[in-house]
Amino acid sequence: MRPSTHSQRPDSVDGSTRITVDAELSERIEGRHTMGRAEHIRRRTDFERVYQQGARLQGRYMTIFLLSTELPVARLGIAATKKLGGSVKRNYAKRLIREVFRRHRPAPGTDVVVVPRGPPSSQRLTVVGGPRGSSNVVR
Repeated sequence: MRPSTHSQRPDSVDGSTRITVDAELSERIEGRHTMGRAEHIRRRTDFERVYQQGARLQGRYMTIFLLSTELPVARLGIAATKKLGGSVKRNYAKRLIREVFRRHRPAPGTDVVVVPRGPPSSQRLTVVGGPRGSSNVVR
């Protein structure tokens, strides 16, 4: 083995630089460009509670379940099954749903579960609420 030529750690690894990066990251998160762990519904019991006790809204491309809770944040759960398609289609649908939720957050204390149903492959969806009210056409 060759001996190391570095006598000390580089500046980018020491604690002060890391703290600066963490501060920048936390400022970006506070700008609401991401969804934190607390904003996701993850447990099966939480999904079942929303299904059983929540209000249901059915649309052409999805079913939405809503339930009021005492939590300080709005939470999102997505149930994209294999009926929707392969993993690429399921993940694409989940990304679209998360983006709409992130841009148009419901009131704190609301649990939202979305069950997407795929449109026909020749159908186009219009995602409303882009930058400055523009809409984007996606397949």
